Amino acid sequence: MSKSWSKFYENTKTLKPSRFLVEALDSLKLQPGLAIDLGCGAGRDTRYLLEKGFEVKAVDKDHVAGEHLARLPHQNRLEFTCASFEDFVFGHYDLVNAHYALPFTKTDSFDSVMSKVIDSVNPGGLFVGQLFGIDDEWNTPEAEMSFCERAYIDKIFSNFKVVEIDEVNEDGFMANGNPKHWHVFNVIAQK
Repeated sequence: MSKSWSKFYENTKTLKPSRFLVEALDSLKLQPGLAIDLGCGAGRDTRYLLEKGFEVKAVDKDHVAGEHLARLPHQNRLEFTCASFEDFVFGHYDLVNAHYALPFTKTDSFDSVMSKVIDSVNPGGLFVGQLFGIDDEWNTPEAEMSFCERAYIDKIFSNFKVVEIDEVNEDGFMANGNPKHWHVFNVIAQK
């Protein structure tokens, strides 16, 4: 694990869960079922989902995430897989949570991964997560990440009831406190 991810895990492990995840579960009253937490990191959203009664499959490409998750309660309802999204074999889920994770998929694999993610949501299930827009500061020629336009998001969620797409295009801060220009689409969609 790189030092930057180690620091990220330390900076985020005690944070509250994603406000979009909390909002989605509160407003849509989704009953606990099977959830997947993509890019689970130190487990802030995984912990919340377990507390809400979900069975959680947590996926991260860094094995250290599994060490953080091993400290969480409700281990009988938690399964960790160390894999990239490109290599992960998706099942079907009542909730797909992808808090700032999918943009870290390489451009040449992004469409395939997004197709698998969309297909993995059960009818009536939810997708909650973020995709990065093209104005994001990290969108540079050397970036091994994925960025998209609003039209792409509308297309991939065309078979969903879009509950919310909140576009943020502004200066802000990263988890380590460093400034950054964010262009993010926060998506809540129900299949």
